[in-house]
Amino acid sequence: MKNKLRLILLTSIFAAAALSGAALEWLSYTADPVINTFRAGTVKITLYDKLGEAEFPSDGILNVNPGDFYDKEVYVVSNGSKETYVRVKLTPTWTPLPGYEGRALSTDVVNLNIDTANWVLGEDGWYYYKQILTAQNTNTTKLLDGISFSGPLMDNNYQGATFSINVQAQAVQASHYAFLTEWSINGVNGVNGKIPAAGVQEWIPVNEEPTP
Repeated sequence: MKNKLRLILLTSIFAAAALSGAALEWLSYTADPVINTFRAGTVKITLYDKLGEAEFPSDGILNVNPGDFYDKEVYVVSNGSKETYVRVKLTPTWTPLPGYEGRALSTDVVNLNIDTANWVLGEDGWYYYKQILTAQNTNTTKLLDGISFSGPLMDNNYQGATFSINVQAQAVQASHYAFLTEWSINGVNGVNGKIPAAGVQEWIPVNEEPTP
């Protein structure tokens, strides 16, 4: 009888608590939130095109003579946070005087002093820098350090003509073989049929399957 009475009393207490809006709570604890952030790296380069120690003049060099030599420097500096591959394209052209478009002008009369020890010319016309640019090694060597105009080969067809070089530079992250898709150079041959390998400062055969 006592147990039955006790059960009735407990039931009455719980019912009263429910009616009054009171809640029964368990022991609990909420930890402070933790925020995970992932900041993307940056790929950024500066192309330097100089005449000796000065910036190449915007109006060019006038009154060039056959046999002349000029200290022209082309190199790239990495300004981003990522390790990067760099490539540069040089496109030389002759433009004859108006009215003399039929003249036979060849870029072979101009010699470009190219650093072939640190740069490799691919079949796509781009020069690929052999090393990766890093925070400790931000500068490429000078791809081009001089231009000379051949005296014996420049005849009267070149009088008044204008020689120009279009210089382009590109960079891509060195990780995860990004150059394969970004530059579409998978299978493009450089020296001895090789292309740059991501993550290492060397070259690998094009038929070797990359494994990031």
